[in-house]
Amino acid sequence: MNPPIHMHDTTAQRAHPRAEIGERCWIETSKITLFARMENISLGGVFIRTATPIPDGTVLSIRWTLEEGGVDLEAKATVVWSRAIGHQGGLPAGMGLSFHPLAPALWKSIDAYVTRRLAS
Repeated sequence: MNPPIHMHDTTAQRAHPRAEIGERCWIETSKITLFARMENISLGGVFIRTATPIPDGTVLSIRWTLEEGGVDLEAKATVVWSRAIGHQGGLPAGMGLSFHPLAPALWKSIDAYVTRRLAS
């Protein structure tokens, strides 16, 4: 496995560092269920790579396993932006999710994961 790459954002809009994750997840809204891939994660949210992004403003539930053999995690989030296939700049299609307030145990799990990945 390749070492993680910290995704830098020069616009200084990010409140939390993020790390690559590459885990699969289930996303559920009141109308759909989507199986997708998480690309990077922070305490603030996650980027989901998908050819079928959910509309901005949608509230959803996301479930995933943080690491192989780990505990299943679940969080509420809102789609804050989406990008369709063929977007200018060649960036991957997907959507950015902003987590709703995280339970303390989930916050600790994500924080520990990001810290480990960025240190390696």
